[in-house]
Amino acid sequence: MLIPFIPFVGFIAYPVLLLVWAFSNDTPPTKKNWARASLVIILIMVVLFVMMLSYGFNMIMSGEFSNYMEELYGIKEFY
Repeated sequence: MLIPFIPFVGFIAYPVLLLVWAFSNDTPPTKKNWARASLVIILIMVVLFVMMLSYGFNMIMSGEFSNYMEELYGIKEFY
């Protein structure tokens, strides 16, 4: 679980290691199930992140963010 904290390679090494454990034939079943569950959770988190990022980007581009800032904080122009 600490592999993602290795600088520069951790964010790549962890999913690769999970893929190896999830789809290898000589991996114990408990580790295989844990790796598959971890991959599903990572996939769900990535999808949620992309959805929130696209919503925020759409809000900024449509001008709703300026209206929100004006109503919330009284800021007329927000850059």
